[in-house]
This record gives sequence, C-alpha cells and structure tokens, in this order.
Amino acid sequence: MTGSVGADRVGSRLWGAAGEAWDPAGPLGDFSFAGCGCGERPLPQPPVVADVRQFGALGDGRADDTAAFRRAIAATAAGAVLVPAGRYLIRDRLLLDRPGLVLRGEGPARSILLFDRTLSDVEPHWGATMTGQRTSHYSWSGGFVCIRGDLGLRPGAAISAPPPGRASAACRWRNWAGWRWASGWA
Repeated sequence: MTGSVGADRVGSRLWGAAGEAWDPAGPLGDFSFAGCGCGERPLPQPPVVADVRQFGALGDGRADDTAAFRRAIAATAAGAVLVPAGRYLIRDRLLLDRPGLVLRGEGPARSILLFDRTLSDVEPHWGATMTGQRTSHYSWSGGFVCIRGDLGLRPGAAISAPPPGRASAACRWRNWAGWRWASGWA
C-alpha cells in the first residue's frame, strides 16, 4: 500500500485507488473477460427444481439452515435451488460442484444469507503475506458458498516449469489474445 487516497480509500502502486494505475503489460491479470460469454451474454436461467424450505430451511435468521441447504444441493443434479425470501443462517461452507447448479434468491433485499462467524473460524487456512504478516488465505480465495470441481469450463491458466537450464518458474495465463507472461524466467 502506498498511502491514503481520500478519506477511507487506500491505493496501491499496481492498481491505484480505482484501477487508474493498472498497466496491461504489468503483473496484474486482465479479468475484463470474466463472466458468462466474456460478460457479453446474459446469465443462463435454469428452471427451479428444488426449494431449500422443502429440505427443512426456516429462513428465520435464528435457526441454522446449513444442513437444509446442503440437502437441497445434494438432491439437485442440475437446475436452480430456490432460496425464498427470508434470512437464512449459514454456519458452515456450502459447495456447488456440478455444472448447471445454482442458488437463486428472490432479490438482494429479500433472500439473505447470514454468516455469524468467519471462514477462519469454520476452517482455518492461515498464511503470510510477502512481508511475513499473518493473514487468512480467504482474502484471496474461498467463501462460504464455494463453486468447485469440473464445471465443464476450459482452463484459463497454466503453471509451467522452467525451460531446461533455467532456475525459477514463472506463471503464465491464456488471455483471449494468446499466452501472456506474468513474470520472466530467471
């Protein structure tokens, strides 16, 4: 971090406060093509095939609805699992691990998932920053609702070994224009 930008915003040398310092030739990836059809197609709307309340969710904001969500997800091969209006307390991770499986609420102010603990409380995953400061790996990955597995997507990144005679590795990823290096070989 380089310092304060405005009352409560902090910028960085690589990103700035709002992306103004981003350089396409720099080390930060270009995620502008993320999303359904590079963000140019509307999201698919699979039909509702299950409702978390049919599996015991109360949505009262007090009862733990995690097990009901897990049962609804496990019983749904593909399609939308409806989360009707309510406040659903989720106390552990939920895993969506099949293509075409989504959770669908009835609106951002109507279907509310409540998390009363941190991911580090549920499943500790500690590490350190490049300067050695202790940090949770959840700052970079993971969440209470995880999307994981073979979802029928094509790879977007590859980690490669150094060529013979080179000492270090570099990361490279495929963007829509071809291979781009995140760092060079040592």
